[in-house]
Amino acid sequence: PYALVFVGKNKPKKTKIIKKNLSPVWEETFEFPLSHHDKTLQVQVWDWDAVGADDFLGLVHVDLSPAHRG
Repeated sequence: PYALVFVGKNKPKKTKIIKKNLSPVWEETFEFPLSHHDKTLQVQVWDWDAVGADDFLGLVHVDLSPAHRG
């Protein structure tokens, strides 16, 4: 699988593909410029396929509002 990470209107970042693993850990860091309009980070997880379209596995939204930024 691999993940796509989205914040606002920034171009999404893509993790490395981790083959043959049902519990991947990417340990990657991405930086996005944030504006006061950016309230959510979205992570989509996909299963990479060598032939045909990749399969969507799921997504999560992370609240970036100031109260949750730490």
